[in-house]
Amino acid sequence: MVFTDPSRALSANARYTRGGFYSGERRSVDLGGVLKMGERLAAQAGWSMNDIDVPEGSYTQHLLSMRFNYSFSTNLFLRGLVQYNNTFGEWSSNIRFNFIHRPLSDFFLVYNERRDEAGRRLDRALIAKFTYLLDF
Repeated sequence: MVFTDPSRALSANARYTRGGFYSGERRSVDLGGVLKMGERLAAQAGWSMNDIDVPEGSYTQHLLSMRFNYSFSTNLFLRGLVQYNNTFGEWSSNIRFNFIHRPLSDFFLVYNERRDEAGRRLDRALIAKFTYLLDF
């Protein structure tokens, strides 16, 4: 694994792995970078490739991803993830709003969506989750 200083405004990483995978072998390459724009906003891009060889067959999977994190304050966050997976030919997105209303107690509002390569929506969901730590 090779990486630059993650505390910098711009950082990058790269990794190559090779090893057993069930009854076969897998070779993986991961490349990524992070751009921090001030104390509140960070964006990350990545590419991952898995080359799989098993007795049943071989295939190569590519996964492209983009993430962002925005901190409104120390207890209010917005995070997003968009991915493309060539194996399924799908785009997926996840946007999560997080409010920490007290320590170890959160409110989450999450939007998920999947689309095919042509842009047709496959599914979507809006989920709310509330957690509250009870102290005995």
